Formats: sequence, C-alpha cells, structure tokens
Amino acid sequence: MFGTLALIAAVWQSGEIGRIVIYVIGGIVVFDLTLHFGNQYGVFLRQQQPRDAELLKASHGAAVLALCGLGLSTVGMAQIDEFVTALRAAPDDWKYAGGALAFAAVILWGVVWFVSGARRSLAWAGFRDSRLITRAMLKIGAAAAVWMIWHNPPLDWVWVYWLREVVPYSGPAVMVLVLWLGVTGAVKLVLVLWARHLAARDLVEQDIAAQEFDWDRV
Repeated sequence: MFGTLALIAAVWQSGEIGRIVIYVIGGIVVFDLTLHFGNQYGVFLRQQQPRDAELLKASHGAAVLALCGLGLSTVGMAQIDEFVTALRAAPDDWKYAGGALAFAAVILWGVVWFVSGARRSLAWAGFRDSRLITRAMLKIGAAAAVWMIWHNPPLDWVWVYWLREVVPYSGPAVMVLVLWLGVTGAVKLVLVLWARHLAARDLVEQDIAAQEFDWDRV
C-alpha cells in the first residue's frame, strides 16, 4: 500500500502530464464505483415492496437535499459568493462550471426522487403500517441518540473524546450520519401517517354505493 502511495506521489510530482494521468485514472475509478454502487442500489430498490421502494426514494431524495444544504452552510456565504463571482467571470472554466453543474445535478436528482417518491407513496395514504412507523421512529431515535452521545458523551466513554480530538472531520461525518438518519426517518414517518383525503363527491359516491339496494341479493 505504501509503495502504491509513493508511486502516486512520484507521478503527481512529475509535472502536469503526471497529474493529468492521475486525474484520468481517478475519474475512471470513480465512474466504475458509481456504476457498481448505482447498480447495487437499483437491485436493492427492486427487491423492496412497492410502498417501501417509494418511501425509500422520497426519504433518500429529501436526505440528499438536506446534505446539500449542510454542505452550503458549512462552506459559508463568503466562499459561495466567491465561487459565484469566479463562475460569472470565467463561465468556460470547467473548474467552476463543472462543479456548478455537478451540484445542480445532485439537487435535481434529490428533488425528482423526493417529489416522485412522495407522490407515489401517497397512493397508500391512510394505511398506517405499524412496521413502517416503527422503523421510521427507530431511525429518528438513532439520530437523536448519536447526536446526544457525540455532544454529551459519558465521562467514561473515552473513545468518543478520542474521535473528536484525533480523527479529522469526525464532527462533520457524525453530522452527516445524524442528518441522514433523522431526515429519512422523519420523511417516512410523515408519509406513512399521512391521512387519506377524499373529495366530497367521492365520499358521496361511496356512501350511495354502500346504501344502494342490491336486487341480486334478494
């Protein structure tokens, strides 16, 4: 492993050509991993029950949007303004345009999955599955527990203090976990508990059908 890292460092320091080679190889690796995990995610979705699959789409889309918001808040308005100014000054520079397009694509993906998943999951509105409610509440509880343990750990839990002091970016990583668990659980809970609202005309038609005299039963 150290030999591989040393080779990468040597190629990186060799100049612009070496860096381009690393960028190309890294891009191929990332693309391959994206295809692999995307395919696995698709298989996972197809294995779910229809309602579970739509709830997954809606909750994951909302969580992606929440993580984008977390990223923007972490960066800060000053750096966001700096990026937008640089993008306007050099719209052909892919260092800025590529980043903006990638971020916009993630936002669009989150919106589409949230809206489509939420709309389709409401076909089961009014059917409050205790299994889904329990799982959603467990995720929300897990998010709250992780938050509390990270910010107010017991004095004898030394490993939490060690993570906070030694491991870089451990705080943001825990925040990502808390946000993902909390948002996905909350979205699923709201959609499962959503009441079924019917128009007055539909209710009247259902009542007439229920009270109508059936000659076939005479």
